[in-house]
Amino acid sequence: MLGKGTKKILSLQTLIWLVRFAYSFILEVTPPQDSKALPSHA
Repeated sequence: MLGKGTKKILSLQTLIWLVRFAYSFILEVTPPQDSKALPSHA
């Protein structure tokens, strides 16, 4: 039972880490819409 609980917590932490990593990766790869629109106007 203890092993199962530890495994569950570990998988949850991994899932949170993956989501955070993916979110930061998407933010870095895709530039903000505002910065993209500003140069075309100027």
